[in-house]
Amino acid sequence: MVIIMIRRKLSTLRNNIAPMVSTWKWWMAGGFAVLIQQLTMGWLNGLYEATEFPVSYMVGQTAFSGKLIKSYYAVLLEKGTFESYINVQLVDYLFMVTVFMSHALVCIAIYLSVPNKPWLKSLAWTMVILTPLAAVADAFENLVSFFMLADPDGFANWLAYPYSAFAVLKFALFTLFMVWTTSAILICIGSRFGALFNRRRIDE
Repeated sequence: MVIIMIRRKLSTLRNNIAPMVSTWKWWMAGGFAVLIQQLTMGWLNGLYEATEFPVSYMVGQTAFSGKLIKSYYAVLLEKGTFESYINVQLVDYLFMVTVFMSHALVCIAIYLSVPNKPWLKSLAWTMVILTPLAAVADAFENLVSFFMLADPDGFANWLAYPYSAFAVLKFALFTLFMVWTTSAILICIGSRFGALFNRRRIDE
């Protein structure tokens, strides 16, 4: 029932809401959302560095080892920055909101901009649905981390597996968004230049 309702909402967005707003407005909204995302990420990175976590967040989140993660937490406890690290996890939820919005808005703009070919439109709409899920994966990753942070030196080691799995999924979706956005923009530019060239050739 929930899946059917979601599909209907997405269908309404695709067929009714998205086309009602000018494409350039979607691009403006997407660009602004990306800017907010980058600013939030810069702030979050600063908070993370201030905790003096012993490795980069990517390395720490993809450790797939409870024993290794416990050693990272031990460093924070020794430095007295463990509570600050927990606060970073909470602030991360604000970043997730910016990720969801920026990915969704940019991908809707791309969907409306790519050449009107069925396979390309279908792919573009798939990206509208998929890429914002990076924020969802991040949310679940943090949720698991809170169980680990509640007992930093005694949590069950198996928790590291879902924790790191959600992190890998998150990074994969971030990468997908960047690759798709770059490719789609090049496709749109190529299509515009191709149409302009053909129009000039017809005029001649």
